Amino acid sequence: MKQIIITFAIIFSCCCCNNIKEKKEYDYETFRMNFALFVLNENQIGKKYFVRYDTLNYNLEDEFTWLGEIKNSKENNLNFLFCTTFSGIYADCKRANSNVLIFKKNKLWGYYYVGGGFEKVPIINGSDLIFFPSEWQECNLTTTINFRDSVPQQIFIKCSNENIVSGDLFTLYKVTN
Repeated sequence: MKQIIITFAIIFSCCCCNNIKEKKEYDYETFRMNFALFVLNENQIGKKYFVRYDTLNYNLEDEFTWLGEIKNSKENNLNFLFCTTFSGIYADCKRANSNVLIFKKNKLWGYYYVGGGFEKVPIINGSDLIFFPSEWQECNLTTTINFRDSVPQQIFIKCSNENIVSGDLFTLYKVTN
């Protein structure tokens, strides 16, 4: 599997070498989306795929995990991919940003930005997307979000601190093609 990923990265970097800055930014997004589709098509629930992008003065890495598929009541097959992007100027000092990407018919349909890194990747159980507690964020509540009837416009990931329920509210961003 590593050979496939490395080969894919080498082919992409050979085909897309260009010194124009705008072109490099576009190539990163194109490559990132193509890699996400590669992960979806591998059909390996829970398997993590890691890719590092070579840039001159910036460290940029993505970790993709296919969570699975939910078929909702509207007969839509929704594929969920969890992506954490690690970025920063210094290799030992990167910041994490995580997204839940939603695909319909192998096209990105929408996503939720869900904050920084997670200790445990969310899972799909039936029509539910489940986020687990995090020790390093002092969260001790599991959050279950149901997608059976529709895709929620907002999701609330719960956290608890000293008997007070708190958490973060995240909005669905729909992608227009």
